[in-house]
Amino acid sequence: MQRAIDSVLAQTYTNYELVIINDASTDGTASIVNEYSGHPRTMIYHNPENLGVSGNWNRGVNLCRGDFVARLDADDYYASDYLENVITAFSDPSEPDMIFTAAYLVDENGTSRTEAIYRDSWTKSGAAFLPEVVRYCPIRASSVCLKRSCYEYLGEVRDDLALHHDWEFWVRVASTCNRVGYIAKPLTFYQVLNSAGCTSQAIDQASSPKDCATWLSHIRNGNTPYRLADDMLSLLKRGMY
Repeated sequence: MQRAIDSVLAQTYTNYELVIINDASTDGTASIVNEYSGHPRTMIYHNPENLGVSGNWNRGVNLCRGDFVARLDADDYYASDYLENVITAFSDPSEPDMIFTAAYLVDENGTSRTEAIYRDSWTKSGAAFLPEVVRYCPIRASSVCLKRSCYEYLGEVRDDLALHHDWEFWVRVASTCNRVGYIAKPLTFYQVLNSAGCTSQAIDQASSPKDCATWLSHIRNGNTPYRLADDMLSLLKRGMY
């Protein structure tokens, strides 16, 4: 977590607030977080009980006061010019609602490799991006910055999906918001596997098939803020498979 916090405080763009939430951790996270209590840009919160990834994500969004919201997980971290590049992209005349970036994928040994899903930067409509996000979800959560107004419109991240809550949310964005932007420069360091983290736990607990069944049930029953045409639903099922 300390590396993640320090990477935000080292940003070249400085007009931000940093909301740090300790999700009722039982290790030394609380003491690490409290070391930053005197910093003028930080707001520190300790959850009395564990909310999980989705619940903590939703709480963080509700605590943020800025026009844009970027979520950074504790084991990921930013390049020093992440915010500078993202805020510049939001000022593009095409007026994107969401920006995501290429990433460095970091393994448990600290070795990194570049992941650039697309060769060039772009901005496209949500409708044009939808087939890609339902098919294979090319977005790393810690690379995303989203307009706060989109969060207010789209509602909270689903807390009944253990693994695919972010994928479902990106489908929601592409289905309902106007434009999405991508920066081909890797600006986030993303931990691809943490042996003690939620990824391994989700694999052990077979969370993916459970999530897929729950998600499809919500779509069938009209419990999502979007409807997928038959071709998009088929692509989503292929992606799930």
